[in-house]
Amino acid sequence: MVRLLFLVLGIAGVGLMAVVLPQSQQQTNVVAFGQVSQTQDTQRVMEYTPSAAQSLRTQNRVLFFEAGWCANCRDALKELETRSAEIPASVTVLRANFDFETELRKKYGVHYQHTFVVLDTNDQVVKMWVGGGVDELKKELELLGII
Repeated sequence: MVRLLFLVLGIAGVGLMAVVLPQSQQQTNVVAFGQVSQTQDTQRVMEYTPSAAQSLRTQNRVLFFEAGWCANCRDALKELETRSAEIPASVTVLRANFDFETELRKKYGVHYQHTFVVLDTNDQVVKMWVGGGVDELKKELELLGII
């Protein structure tokens, strides 16, 4: 079985290129686009879907725009997964694919991958920042009085 691990967008209209590795060469902690890691705490970190975002409207939601080709995003995603127990139970991080969620990016004015967006219950931006991981997330949520 072969899984799609990375999607790299070509620059200047070169097109799409997929890098595929045989399953024997894959790492179990790499999450392919459209899949949720089995080790991931799905209560605190989960893949963005419109229905997931809608069902969580009464909770504290943070969108994390990530891209598989972004080394910082991969590091942050790995940290979010491995340290998910440190994310307050009242907060859900929704992973949004930077390359595929173009309408969502436009809606919230996201111009860079590795962007975090805290939303209120009306889907309005409360806070947005680029970069960081669990420590930065907790710091920003604390400054907002969410934790």
